[in-house]
Amino acid sequence: MTFELRPDIYADHGVVTEPIARGGRFCTGKPMDLALPDPLVFIVDHTDDHPPRGMEGISIPVWSSAFVSCLRGAGVANLELFPAILRNPAGREWGDYFAVNIVGSDTTLLLYRPWLGTPRAHQAIIDALERARPPEGWGITIKQI
Repeated sequence: MTFELRPDIYADHGVVTEPIARGGRFCTGKPMDLALPDPLVFIVDHTDDHPPRGMEGISIPVWSSAFVSCLRGAGVANLELFPAILRNPAGREWGDYFAVNIVGSDTTLLLYRPWLGTPRAHQAIIDALERARPPEGWGITIKQI
């Protein structure tokens, strides 16, 4: 089975402004060949009462280190990671995040489909995410395709 993973479509909070217009060269399936700020700063409308979860971002995937670790533990090896900070307008920051570029088209692991803006995953990845799910959830919507 194959699944689409998307940021939670019912979330009340998320990324408001991305540091690169229209996702830059993220989501092309190719290694990043663009010099990027370090860290990349994403403006979010999260609060202390509603902090970011594992999967954020729309045109640029922004994932927590715990989410990335879970995927890597399930065998996903085609991720380029760029340090990211999520910052709300009040100045509160969350720094345990990465902007993620998914390289290649190995559908046995994870494939980014730029025209839909969603990664594709197989059952082993979904199982790993369910086993490691934090109490507040990953912030994802999973749809079987």
